[in-house]
Amino acid sequence: MNWDLQGIAAVIGALAWIPIVGQWLTRLLSKPRLQIVLADAAEVGYTFMMTVCNVQAAIRVSGKPALVTAIELALVHQNGRRLELAWNGMSEVLSTFESSGGDRGAHTRTVPAVAMLVRPDSDLLQRKVMFNDRTGNADMSAFYGELQRRIERLGSGTTIDAVRASDEYKRLLEEHLKRFAWEAGKYVGTMTVTVADLPLPVAAGFSFILSEANVNLLRSNIRLLDRHIDNMAVALVAGTAPPPLPTYSWINPLVKPTPL
Repeated sequence: MNWDLQGIAAVIGALAWIPIVGQWLTRLLSKPRLQIVLADAAEVGYTFMMTVCNVQAAIRVSGKPALVTAIELALVHQNGRRLELAWNGMSEVLSTFESSGGDRGAHTRTVPAVAMLVRPDSDLLQRKVMFNDRTGNADMSAFYGELQRRIERLGSGTTIDAVRASDEYKRLLEEHLKRFAWEAGKYVGTMTVTVADLPLPVAAGFSFILSEANVNLLRSNIRLLDRHIDNMAVALVAGTAPPPLPTYSWINPLVKPTPL
């Protein structure tokens, strides 16, 4: 084969582009790889945010950084009833401490549910992913607003008995009871993480069991919610500061991984 100087120069020029094109294709075709690792216990409750399930989890990434845009949790009871819970935020343990009296505690930071960048070779082992019934919480917030406006319409001369007799007050108590969703038995959960650069979400499965005693303890929070509403109404009528939130009862069931 005869090579002239122009042909040799062309070949050399083409070869020079190979590493650049290869790097470009690698960046274009590479995708982050995710692994969800769940802790061995969850946290379930019933609060002013309605049905709550918090999961301690690590999201491990390799390859390239992953932009997490959504996290969802679906819980299916053994009777087929399904709960769809929305990502509400994350609680991160920054440090732990022990007092001179031997009491232990932790400094935590809670962040809202927003898009989150997870870098390779990092994880979120110290973060609690929080989920709740967002629709139920929004409904209850609207009902609280209706009660407040009702008290304003009743005027400064109203009494707490008049507030308790109102439809808005009674509706709140009825909704607290009606929206309680926890049942005794086995739940199978699927935690789904959506990443911007991946065509399909990444999921992890798990299960836990609630006993009748567990459910009764969670149901006792209804009385706390009702009492808090009454204390809020008393404060609104009297024109005093709102009461603090009650201390709710929680259950920490053992979590077992399940195949999807």
